[in-house]
Amino acid sequence: MVYTTCMPRCTATCANADNLPTTCQTQPDQCIAGCKCPDNLPILNDGLCIPRALCPTPTVEPIQCGKQYLLHQVRIVGGETANEGSWPWATQVHKGIPRTFQCGGTLICSGWVLTAAHCFLSEQGYSLDLQHMNVYLVKIGKFRRSNEPDRQTVSQVPERIVVHDSYDVTRNIHDIALIKLRTPVEMSNTIRPACLPRPSTYLPSMGTSIWGPPFGSHCYVVGWGSTRNRGPTNEYLKQARLQVKLNNVCQRLYMYYRPNINMCVGGDGDDTCRGDSGGPLMCKHGDRWYVDGITSYGRRCGVVGEPGVYTRVTSFSSWIRTITGNTCGHPDTVWTPGTN
Repeated sequence: MVYTTCMPRCTATCANADNLPTTCQTQPDQCIAGCKCPDNLPILNDGLCIPRALCPTPTVEPIQCGKQYLLHQVRIVGGETANEGSWPWATQVHKGIPRTFQCGGTLICSGWVLTAAHCFLSEQGYSLDLQHMNVYLVKIGKFRRSNEPDRQTVSQVPERIVVHDSYDVTRNIHDIALIKLRTPVEMSNTIRPACLPRPSTYLPSMGTSIWGPPFGSHCYVVGWGSTRNRGPTNEYLKQARLQVKLNNVCQRLYMYYRPNINMCVGGDGDDTCRGDSGGPLMCKHGDRWYVDGITSYGRRCGVVGEPGVYTRVTSFSSWIRTITGNTCGHPDTVWTPGTN
């Protein structure tokens, strides 16, 4: 029997029967219209109302880096709250007891998180605080900044933190670090890694690496930091679309800006800000999202004409892979949902 009276409501299907009403949403609060089935045939499948026992065996889609399960919003005006789960590699780093939010980060494979070296400075800001791993807590799959529960969150004390040997506290150069997780995380729709760009030589004549991203291109940033200079931090994950600027703009603003290891991004009003440090600058290459930059530092966030400085990840891709292995962040690496 086919029921054709379509209702503006979520309908049980073989794909979402276990998770109604969440997984039938294409975007938050936007429900797929469906047809109402009777109680004895509650599942709508290929236009027919059937008993649940007749549902076909579901196809399990493999997980690869840089591919979202839930899409982000495409309209960005002054930075907006992201769709929950749409940036599944966005990570939080907390410090101290009680735990307080310290920095952002990026999951690049099941056992490693990429972030900024300055996230691990002592309270005085002159040296690294790496003696005791248990003062740090990494949270993956978070949407809220606070400790309020999210759909799926994994929290771990790091096994170790690797800061680049050439990190300079005074000049804030080589601002990059890796966090090794004690237990590899299971991949899912809301926890999956971003891709790492391949090692690429910086070309002064181009003002970028062979890989890019080139001047004028647009990339995304996400974080829980302030949306304006001296403003409050955000409870929910924010996103913004920023433009890559010419290096000489940042060279005029920042004494220690180095084009071969830094990127100049933003300065059009939208920006990363206090609390966004260590988070990803994500650029799309083909159908994948790559972490091309790491939020490092700036002057006044959100001020027109004052772009921020990001660590250029292509300059450190070889260093990252010597520590994490070649499969970490590689576009050919495949995970099955529920595995690590």
